[in-house]
Amino acid sequence: MDRRRFIRNSAAAAVSASLYTSQAMAAALQALMQVTSDVNAVTGDGAQTVLEKAAVQELSDSLRGNLLLTGTDGYDLARRVLNRSIDKYPALIVQPSGVADIQNAVVFARERGLLVAVK
Repeated sequence: MDRRRFIRNSAAAAVSASLYTSQAMAAALQALMQVTSDVNAVTGDGAQTVLEKAAVQELSDSLRGNLLLTGTDGYDLARRVLNRSIDKYPALIVQPSGVADIQNAVVFARERGLLVAVK
């Protein structure tokens, strides 16, 4: 085997292994995501609302990406934007891993009158 083929095959194997590991880790983290209570939120017109635990859990289960709630790992980092004068605390943060996740999040928000922000 020549050196170029060896390097190419080694690089392909390393990328493949890292993709599998990151997908497996994301799936494991998502499986651990259990919604423990109802979630207080604000609708697009500023009214207070409560998102039922079962509905939020159903959204979480439908995602391949992550659903972050207040107090979960990564929430504080994900809620930050470049403009540090904006200090918002969204009820839910969806970290999509594909188009289906985006569609599920938008449908969930639309049905409940929530605002959707894309970062």
